[in-house]
Amino acid sequence: MIGQATFITNATATPFPATSLSGPGGVAVSPVSGKLFIADYFNARITRYASAAALASGAALEDQIILPAGGGSWSICVDKNDSLRVADNGSGTIFRYDTASGVFSGITNHSLIAPGCEYLFVDARGTLWITYGLKSRTVTWLANATTFTSLAPVIPTWTGILKFTNKPELGGIAVATKGTKKTTLWVADAKNNKVYRFDNPKKNWSEKKAAAVLGQPKTTDKGAKSGASGLSYPRSLFLDSKGALWVADTANDKATKSAHRALRFDIAAKLKTGAKANAVIGQFSFTANQTGVTSTLLAPYRGGICVDAQKAVWFADDLNNRVLRFARVPKTK
Repeated sequence: MIGQATFITNATATPFPATSLSGPGGVAVSPVSGKLFIADYFNARITRYASAAALASGAALEDQIILPAGGGSWSICVDKNDSLRVADNGSGTIFRYDTASGVFSGITNHSLIAPGCEYLFVDARGTLWITYGLKSRTVTWLANATTFTSLAPVIPTWTGILKFTNKPELGGIAVATKGTKKTTLWVADAKNNKVYRFDNPKKNWSEKKAAAVLGQPKTTDKGAKSGASGLSYPRSLFLDSKGALWVADTANDKATKSAHRALRFDIAAKLKTGAKANAVIGQFSFTANQTGVTSTLLAPYRGGICVDAQKAVWFADDLNNRVLRFARVPKTK
């Protein structure tokens, strides 16, 4: 656990403490170095820690990037080249920092103008994917994003755009690629309580082109649901190396809208609409809806999530000002 010394505390400190966090959102592990990165939202910084596999609870950061004044991020990604991408929601800018596991200079290597940006992901081909908030309600992607070198902010010409028409609140994004042609895209829609899957998305598609939907029994349904097949305000997404999709389900208490969990859907690319999850963390079962500050109960709002090389799950419990590491998660009975 990062951000707290014990599992029953959730205090925070400012400015820029070495061992605590304030509203951590995004979380990522470098596939090159195994180092852990956290978007510490209310401190407007990105913190970096030693190898994720070796960290002890309450560990101090080893370096940090301070975002521009007024900035803040809840979505980050480290690509196969060890470049860190940051969706700075405050400034509406996507920053890229190369050699992220080395010395942080705090100077961006490239930036894109992306007003309203929410979440981002860089796939194995180097394509940058971005979701946008309540004003634009779109997903954009930019091929060959790793080749941009201009230090001045750039207004990009997007390779493609998905335009949602059902008044969504778009959240996390995950992408799987195979060869040069096959692409599978997942997009979380918090407001409509579902996650869309698109196979080989094309320019100007809408949600009506989704191949399947998780969290609802039908593609057109949108009410909050619980259990193994229901979602309530899903936010962050992560696709692990086995093809399992992790979904931060951030409001699954029917009464208080405050108990939270993450669900794992195995072999996600083949699932049909309404499929059941295979595992849950943050609750004792698929039907439980407790909240709290313990080693197993959570209170995330954004709920950034990722899986490291040891198959451990890192989950940002932002309302408790901490990031927890769960060892290999078995199927939930």
